[in-house]
Amino acid sequence: LVTRLVTRPGSRGGAGSAGLALSRAAYCRVLHEKIDSAYIDCHVGLVPFFEWLGFDVVGGLEHPDYGSIAVMRIRIHDVDRLERSQSPLLQVREEVVRSRNPARPGQGRAA
Repeated sequence: LVTRLVTRPGSRGGAGSAGLALSRAAYCRVLHEKIDSAYIDCHVGLVPFFEWLGFDVVGGLEHPDYGSIAVMRIRIHDVDRLERSQSPLLQVREEVVRSRNPARPGQGRAA
């Protein structure tokens, strides 16, 4: 369960954002730990960002201090889902898979 993943306003947005860097690092870690699913709760305004990463809304609630909250899940190994949203986590997955299965001389792809 991921909760309270917060970045400074000036560090948000874009390919070099702190939120994206944290998400990539967390995804890499769960891949190495062989976890199947991860959950996060976030303000409903952040749902599009997490959907882009590969999360899906699985519930919601009203928090007395933070308002409308979405509960979201990512299926770590659901490559089809990551491809549908063009998730930047696909690159992380490919890097981890390559590191586990390095190409041997003569077994690389043909040019």
